[in-house]
Amino acid sequence: MRRMLLVCREGAVTISERQSGEVCHSDSPHGRLFHAELFPGSGTSGRLVFEVKKDALNDEPDVPAFLIDGLRESAAR
Repeated sequence: MRRMLLVCREGAVTISERQSGEVCHSDSPHGRLFHAELFPGSGTSGRLVFEVKKDALNDEPDVPAFLIDGLRESAAR
């Protein structure tokens, strides 16, 4: 196998953080609603779902169940 070494000068590449979505909280006639908006071109939906669940559990720790809408990752493939 042939290996290639890629060299670039210092500071030639920068990595910056980018917001990929937003976690939202709303009130509905049936109680609090925790949801999120994934921005176009973002591939971090799993992390966003994790943050929504974490917020819901922190806000409503005594609720016996949560309704989660969406496909399991393995089912989406």
